[in-house]
Amino acid sequence: MEAKQLVSRRLLAYDTTNFCTYIAGSNTRNQLAQRGHNKQGRHNLRQVGLSYVLDGEKGVSLCHHVYPGNRNPP
Repeated sequence: MEAKQLVSRRLLAYDTTNFCTYIAGSNTRNQLAQRGHNKQGRHNLRQVGLSYVLDGEKGVSLCHHVYPGNRNPP
């Protein structure tokens, strides 16, 4: 990808975040949305975590990982 000038090695961004969902607590089918600590202070809601690597110059997402809201980022 670097040889085709699709991404640069100079500026990469890694970010982790979580977002709250309104999935009911009685819904046992969803294993991804779990209660955990979040910055919004909405500890009563389930959340999902997301981490990704981004090419900072071109804005291209290189990879991402979705994880349960009650775990730390990988």
